[in-house]
Amino acid sequence: MSFLVLFPFMPESPYFLLRKGKDEQAKAALKWLRRKTDIEEDFVQLKADVQRQTSEKGTWKELVTVEANRKALLAGKSGSNLSPDMSTLVYSGMVLILNSATCFMTEYLGRRRSYTYSIGACAIVLWILGTYFVIDEFQPQIDLSSFQWVPLAGLVCYTIVSSFGVMMIPTLMLSELFSASIKSKGLMIMSFIIGAGTTSVIQLFYFLNTTFGMFCPFMLFAACSTVSSVLTNWIVPETKGMTLEEIQQSLKKKKKESVTKSEPLPQI
Repeated sequence: MSFLVLFPFMPESPYFLLRKGKDEQAKAALKWLRRKTDIEEDFVQLKADVQRQTSEKGTWKELVTVEANRKALLAGKSGSNLSPDMSTLVYSGMVLILNSATCFMTEYLGRRRSYTYSIGACAIVLWILGTYFVIDEFQPQIDLSSFQWVPLAGLVCYTIVSSFGVMMIPTLMLSELFSASIKSKGLMIMSFIIGAGTTSVIQLFYFLNTTFGMFCPFMLFAACSTVSSVLTNWIVPETKGMTLEEIQQSLKKKKKESVTKSEPLPQI
């Protein structure tokens, strides 16, 4: 409900307005988003970036043939949330509060470190929960009556650590990874993958739980989270404080052109 009420007041993206040739509206949106009045330098740079990116063809083929676009797809896929389907009212309330605090943590740590720490902590929580369910199912002689608080505590801990990276970073970075020329196609593909992945994970959790036991999906998700935390450093780029153009150049492994000092001409 809050989203429906507040989102209409959000200005249109300056990138979109520049692509449509609406320079003045783009300036107004940039002023609102940057919270400053002197945005001429930013506007000129942004316009040049959009012109360069829109000069690309932006075909479906380039989504997989261009290295930067392939990396953007991989980075988006790496953000699939593999949490179990155990949402409750308390869980939703905690997510709302914690996600509000995520903005500050992400800005402090950066995208990549926030995601790495978050998914790593999620893996630890899931391993603990998986171990608990293994003991509960295969070691009935062990009395777990004093540890019945573990699943609830694990849910709370998972909610906390996932809110500071796993649940927010992938969505945040989707709008930062793709060039303006390919953004609509890339986001469409990623939205489809995320939707299909979420549906598949729910079905997979149900299948593993009913077929093998509660421990199985937790162990699987723990293993996936562990692998993801390791691969993050190679797949997910750091985009904190970077413009869309700088991100594109980083994905293409192009270094910024350094300003060279003029040297005196050799005397003949």
